[in-house]
Amino acid sequence: MNSGKEKADILRERAKALAKEPKGIERGEAHLEVVAFMLAHERYALELAHIREVYPLKELTPLPGTPDFVLGIINVRGQILSVIDIKT
Repeated sequence: MNSGKEKADILRERAKALAKEPKGIERGEAHLEVVAFMLAHERYALELAHIREVYPLKELTPLPGTPDFVLGIINVRGQILSVIDIKT
């Protein structure tokens, strides 16, 4: 089993590898559209291809007996969608 330091080293190396620009792509040549947001003082982004829409949260209906990360449900144009708290 890995120690805490070994795990941290592994994660740091993975982050460095993922942060490198892909080979064969010149700067400014490829574009990736994202939606960026802040969560717990950290910046995150999701590729736009994975996002249907950004919708303001209003009229949230809480669901009793669900885990803490489930905030409730909303009705978006007749479709019932679950709302989860990704910070939790």
